[in-house]
Amino acid sequence: MANTTNYNWPLPSPSGLQMNEIAKIATSFSAIDAKIKAFETSFSNHKHKFAELEEKPTTLGGYGITDGMTAEEVAQAIKKAVDDLINGSGAALDTLKELADALGNDPEFATTVGNALGVRVRVDAAQPFTLAEKAQGRSNLDALGTVDKGKADGVASLDSTGKVPPAQLPALTTTATVGAAMAGANGKAAPADGDFFAGVEAGGSTMFKATWANIKATLKAYFDAIYQAKLGYVPVRQFISGVIYIGWDGPSGKLATQVDATYFGVNWPIDIRGRANGGANWADGAGYADRLGPGGWTLATIQDQLNWRVTDHRFAGYIAQEVLLDGGGTSGGGGSSGYVVTHVTKRGGVAVADVGLRQPQLYIPNAGWRALGGW
Repeated sequence: MANTTNYNWPLPSPSGLQMNEIAKIATSFSAIDAKIKAFETSFSNHKHKFAELEEKPTTLGGYGITDGMTAEEVAQAIKKAVDDLINGSGAALDTLKELADALGNDPEFATTVGNALGVRVRVDAAQPFTLAEKAQGRSNLDALGTVDKGKADGVASLDSTGKVPPAQLPALTTTATVGAAMAGANGKAAPADGDFFAGVEAGGSTMFKATWANIKATLKAYFDAIYQAKLGYVPVRQFISGVIYIGWDGPSGKLATQVDATYFGVNWPIDIRGRANGGANWADGAGYADRLGPGGWTLATIQDQLNWRVTDHRFAGYIAQEVLLDGGGTSGGGGSSGYVVTHVTKRGGVAVADVGLRQPQLYIPNAGWRALGGW
């Protein structure tokens, strides 16, 4: 019996029985069918990595690509495009980011520049600037214009005499306006030490200002000189823990000096020693601890006497009067007792002077505020 060379499948014999030979053929066809199916399955499932392929092409043309570029060619093309774009620009402006930053990241940079150039002053053609734009331009150049003469926020014009018309001049400060301003100022009963008072130096027109603290200090020195000379002693306040020595006038039995004992309490320990004609001591808890010796003033009497001294001073009130310098008298109300002149201002163009008066007052604890000339 003969078989195929490769797969050893049975072949029919020409001299064999027909039925047996057909059975051989059927067997061979079944084997062929199975072999073809196995080949088909194996072919369909067979895969290879590209790297495992043998005899691969070494050029793009070998793969049928006619318009491709190698990595080196791509790098050279990119470099040439970048070089053409930069075209020799410096390192500070050779990237799109640097260019965007330099332009302020303004997508409408051309419009912005055009609008800015539109409001710049040209020297080759006229421009329709508004009045405000012209004024701003002159201000920037520190220059004067001609079209704005006599107009608000413009420049002053000149009249036929070469002078600026009064209507275009600002309000001038005169003695009349200063006096009116003072007369219309808010009153203040008790000025603060830092408040200012204005005045004019004697023999001229130079104005000056002084604080209320300085005025009080000056008044205090002035009145202290008067009243201390009258009373014959200088009040002194002492806070001490030692002995206070007081000289006595033996023949008269009176103290030769006086002490401001405002803060001496009734039970404050005092040791008073006579320096002439013997001595006397009064100590805390003794029989005369609350008075200055037998028949002397008690501390309450001393306190009451002290409350008749001047402890403060001030200016109060305000009266304005007009004085007619042509001998016509005064107007604006009369003054009261103790008022003194604080300022005199002549009005411009008329024979009238504005006179301001205020009242100096003294404070005495037992009497309150009293006018200096109203006792």
